[in-house]
Amino acid sequence: MIAIVSKGGIRLKGVGPFQSANPGTIEKFLDKVEAQKQPDGKRLCMESIDEAVVRYSVHMDEVVKTVQAFGIELQVSDAA
Repeated sequence: MIAIVSKGGIRLKGVGPFQSANPGTIEKFLDKVEAQKQPDGKRLCMESIDEAVVRYSVHMDEVVKTVQAFGIELQVSDAA
Protein backbone atom coordinates (compact mmCIF):
# COMPACT_ATOMS: atom_id res chain seq x y z
CA MET A 1 0.00 0.00 0.00
CA ILE A 2 1.11 3.56 -0.66
CA ALA A 3 0.22 6.48 1.62
CA ILE A 4 0.36 9.96 0.12
CA VAL A 5 0.45 12.25 3.14
CA SER A 6 -0.45 15.94 2.99
CA LYS A 7 -1.66 18.52 5.50
CA GLY A 8 -5.21 17.87 4.31
CA GLY A 9 -5.19 14.11 4.84
CA ILE A 10 -3.85 10.79 3.66
CA ARG A 11 -4.63 9.17 0.33
CA LEU A 12 -4.18 5.42 0.56
CA LYS A 13 -3.64 3.43 -2.64
CA GLY A 14 -3.80 -0.36 -2.65
CA VAL A 15 -6.15 -0.56 0.36
CA GLY A 16 -8.02 -3.68 -0.80
CA PRO A 17 -4.98 -5.96 -1.15
CA PHE A 18 -3.42 -4.51 2.02
CA GLN A 19 -6.56 -5.24 4.07
CA SER A 20 -6.72 -8.78 2.69
CA ALA A 21 -3.08 -9.49 3.50
CA ASN A 22 -3.10 -7.73 6.90
CA PRO A 23 -6.50 -8.14 8.59
CA GLY A 24 -7.12 -5.57 11.35
CA THR A 25 -4.07 -3.48 10.51
CA ILE A 26 -6.03 -0.65 8.88
CA GLU A 27 -8.11 -0.17 12.06
CA LYS A 28 -4.93 0.02 14.17
CA PHE A 29 -3.45 2.51 11.70
CA LEU A 30 -6.61 4.67 11.84
CA ASP A 31 -6.43 4.63 15.64
CA LYS A 32 -2.78 5.76 15.63
CA VAL A 33 -3.38 8.72 13.30
CA GLU A 34 -6.60 9.61 15.15
CA ALA A 35 -8.63 9.38 11.96
CA GLN A 36 -11.65 11.68 11.95
CA LYS A 37 -15.11 10.27 11.39
CA GLN A 38 -16.92 11.16 8.18
CA PRO A 39 -20.59 12.23 8.23
CA ASP A 40 -21.54 8.57 7.64
CA GLY A 41 -19.63 7.56 10.79
CA LYS A 42 -16.78 5.83 8.96
CA ARG A 43 -13.15 6.86 9.35
CA LEU A 44 -12.04 5.58 5.96
CA CYS A 45 -13.62 7.30 2.96
CA MET A 46 -13.41 4.70 0.17
CA GLU A 47 -13.20 6.23 -3.31
CA SER A 48 -12.78 2.85 -5.02
CA ILE A 49 -11.99 -0.72 -4.01
CA ASP A 50 -8.30 0.18 -3.78
CA GLU A 51 -8.23 3.90 -2.93
CA ALA A 52 -9.33 5.74 0.20
CA VAL A 53 -8.91 9.10 1.92
CA VAL A 54 -8.38 9.63 5.64
CA ARG A 55 -8.51 12.91 7.56
CA TYR A 56 -6.26 12.80 10.61
CA SER A 57 -6.09 14.68 13.93
CA VAL A 58 -2.43 14.31 14.92
CA HIS A 59 0.51 16.40 13.68
CA MET A 60 1.70 15.56 10.15
CA ASP A 61 5.16 14.51 11.45
CA GLU A 62 3.44 11.92 13.65
CA VAL A 63 1.48 10.62 10.65
CA VAL A 64 4.71 10.20 8.66
CA LYS A 65 6.30 8.24 11.54
CA THR A 66 3.18 6.06 11.86
CA VAL A 67 3.09 5.29 8.13
CA GLN A 68 6.74 4.25 8.29
CA ALA A 69 6.19 2.15 11.44
CA PHE A 70 3.40 0.22 9.70
CA GLY A 71 5.70 -0.54 6.76
CA ILE A 72 3.54 1.41 4.31
CA GLU A 73 5.26 3.06 1.34
CA LEU A 74 5.34 6.81 1.98
CA GLN A 75 4.98 9.80 -0.29
CA VAL A 76 4.70 13.31 1.14
CA SER A 77 2.76 15.95 -0.79
CA ASP A 78 2.78 19.72 -0.36
CA ALA A 79 -0.88 19.86 -1.46
CA ALA A 80 -3.39 20.77 1.23
